[in-house]
Amino acid sequence: MRRIALVLLSLVGAAPLACGGGLASDLFEGAGDGGPTDGGGGDGSTLDGSAPDGAGSDGGGSNDGGRGAACPASLPSQGTPCPRAGLACEYGGTGDHLLCSTFATCQSLGSSTSQVAWSIRAPDARCSSSQASNSSLCPLTFGGLATGSACPLNLDATCVYPQGECGCVPCESGSGPGKTSTEWACEAWPVPQGCPEPRPRIGTACATDGQTCFYGSPCGVTSSLPAIGCRDGAWGYTPFAADCAIRLCGR
Repeated sequence: MRRIALVLLSLVGAAPLACGGGLASDLFEGAGDGGPTDGGGGDGSTLDGSAPDGAGSDGGGSNDGGRGAACPASLPSQGTPCPRAGLACEYGGTGDHLLCSTFATCQSLGSSTSQVAWSIRAPDARCSSSQASNSSLCPLTFGGLATGSACPLNLDATCVYPQGECGCVPCESGSGPGKTSTEWACEAWPVPQGCPEPRPRIGTACATDGQTCFYGSPCGVTSSLPAIGCRDGAWGYTPFAADCAIRLCGR
């Protein structure tokens, strides 16, 4: 079984799947210390920092544990000044898992300058925030298509259900070295022990400095959900390593 060793920076909004993230083999291209690096380069992002379909507004609910002192109350505009490099803030999102949220990351404008500015990452246009917004190719129920089945034709996003998330994952066909295909897989929403539920919004206040919470499986279908840590009184991205094995098809 072929293995892909990845050093990952938890990053939501980087690739075009259900929550704006993706399977581990597709994630984390160009990630810096603060999270997303594009100033609006994804299919669903905008160059002026605005977010589609209300994604830039706070989703309300119990995810909002109080905006951190450094995060603006509302989504800042792309390229405007920000407090310090590495600061990450999250806006919008749907439900307990804050699917399809928008991220603002404070980034340096270059090695030769001390200036920093907001970089905005809006959710991809194909992001599914609920079962109602799934692609028409998605099964009607979480267990409607068995794990290991052939993937629905042309499905290029994951499918969201109250129980979890499903999608097409890479697998080795076994017909020869490097022969890969895809198959259907479903994964229940992870519940990290001892961590807040529902998932706290990145940039909101936290109480236990050093606490780390993994809200997704880095090598699974829910890899778009973040690993976050409590540092200096606010939730932020947490770097982690993952050794992801490509499964054998049909196993």
